[in-house]
Amino acid sequence: MKSELPKVAVPVSGKPMLNYVMENLLKSDINHLVIVVGYKKEDVIKLAADTAGADVQFAVQESQNGTAHALLCAEDALKDFTGSIVVASGDMPMIQPETFRILMETHQNTGNGVTVLSAIMENPAGYGRLVRDANGNLIEIVEEKDATEDIRKIQEVNTGTYIFECPVIFDILKNINSENKQNEFYLTDSISIFRSRGIPVGSVAVKNSDESLGANSIEDVKLIENKMKQLVG
Repeated sequence: MKSELPKVAVPVSGKPMLNYVMENLLKSDINHLVIVVGYKKEDVIKLAADTAGADVQFAVQESQNGTAHALLCAEDALKDFTGSIVVASGDMPMIQPETFRILMETHQNTGNGVTVLSAIMENPAGYGRLVRDANGNLIEIVEEKDATEDIRKIQEVNTGTYIFECPVIFDILKNINSENKQNEFYLTDSISIFRSRGIPVGSVAVKNSDESLGANSIEDVKLIENKMKQLVG
C-alpha cells in the first residue's frame, strides 16, 4: 500500500477503510463489534474506539496465521455468546448495510450453520471460488492459489464475509489444518467441515459485485473511491 499505516487505516475518500466497515455494520443493526487486531494494533484500536456509537471489544492476533486463526483469536471475547455472528473484513469498505441485512435474513430463514456472501465477477482473479455440485449446493470454497484450472474458471467468488453460528464455529475452527500452499489456516475450510457434520451451509450473492472490492494497493484504493461515488450516488 506504500503506507506506514496498517491497511485498514488507509483512507478512502478521506476516511479510513475500517470506519466504513464499522459504520455499515452498525447501520445494519449489529450492536456489538469484536475487532481482531495485529499489526500496529494500537493505531487500529484508537481508530476503532473513535467510531461514534460503536460498542467495541478487541482481540489480538499475535501472529498472522490466516483467516481461521484470526477468528479463533476472538473466541474469548465471544465465550458467553450463543447465536449468529457476522464476520467482515476491515479492508472491504463497500459492503452496504442492506447487503449485511439480506445476508442475516437469509441465514436466519435457512437454518444454516454458515452463510457466505458471494459475488459474481467478470474477472475473479485473486479470489477464492465457490464450488457447487450438480444441484447447485455449495460444497467448498477453494482459494485461488490452491485451485485447479477448472476451478479458476468459476466466476462466483468469496467476499470474505460470512455468518456463523456460535459457539459451534469455534469447535470447527480447531479442526482446520494448514495443509495448503500458503501454510495458513483458511476460514473457507470450515465449509467442508460443516458439511461433514451434516450442518447446512449456504450462500447469498451480493446484488452489486462492486461491493466485494477490497484494497491491496493504491490502485485498488483509487478504484474503490470511484466505485463508491457511483454506489452511494
